[in-house]
Amino acid sequence: MVDKPLVSIIMPTYNRKNVIEEAIDSCIRQTYENIEVIICDDHSTDGTEEYVQKRIQEDSRIKYYKNPDAKKGANSARNTAIRMAKGKYLAFLDTDDYLMDDSIEVRINAFKENPKVAMVYGNVYCECGKRRIKWIYHNLFKDKAVQRKFLMENLALCSQISIMFRKEILDSTGMLDESQKAWTDDGFVVSVGMRYPILHCGKFVSTARKSERSMTGNKWNMYEGCKIMVHKYKREIIRYASFRRYLLWKIRLLSAYCYAKESDCDDGIRKKIWQFMHEWIREQIRPYFKVYCE
Repeated sequence: MVDKPLVSIIMPTYNRKNVIEEAIDSCIRQTYENIEVIICDDHSTDGTEEYVQKRIQEDSRIKYYKNPDAKKGANSARNTAIRMAKGKYLAFLDTDDYLMDDSIEVRINAFKENPKVAMVYGNVYCECGKRRIKWIYHNLFKDKAVQRKFLMENLALCSQISIMFRKEILDSTGMLDESQKAWTDDGFVVSVGMRYPILHCGKFVSTARKSERSMTGNKWNMYEGCKIMVHKYKREIIRYASFRRYLLWKIRLLSAYCYAKESDCDDGIRKKIWQFMHEWIREQIRPYFKVYCE
């Protein structure tokens, strides 16, 4: 297996017995077979553990662990799984989602062809109700974009389920931030991209399933997550983008704040005022961002 290094697929779960089957199936039918699927359970009570244990009997590549402390969140479960991982490369998958059959192979081949790259990412399909849309992420190499400048301008690039990375880079990036409730995907991707070269593989690698509710999420968490990112990278935004870009981020934070305040209000004049402020500010600044999520 010298030319086929082990890949660890990290999957956090909590009470997901009803959806985890397809996620596991998508892992074990990968065209690249030297994998381990590490499922870390945040103490489910719906029979998830019993179901996963049955799957382990069918395929020894599936591993099951419990998070030491219950209900610590997805990033805590991911960190526990990472500590157990034996792979040279790590990839993330959530239990709602599934991988394309050649997802691992495509990204491993990209690493082989580009040995200096620390992280490879691809595009993602998103299924929301009856809709299936394409999340096509910016290809920094093809766009001839300056990587650090792009990341500081947008503080985002791609979703967590689109990436594969060398495990060794965690020695410098550190583990996932367990305190951050939103912008967690971007937090890790940006952390890697500010230290190492990253590469788009040019393929679709996974499918995300989202409800209308999860597409918007908790608006206060989104505001707080964005605020953490802007404060954390203030110096880098100014250095690699510009002071003007930092001011744009402060305005974007104001828009996110108005968006959150709007969600707190019942229908009425106050809600309409917050909604107007959010939408007006957003429309003024959105053209300046190549990646814009709320």
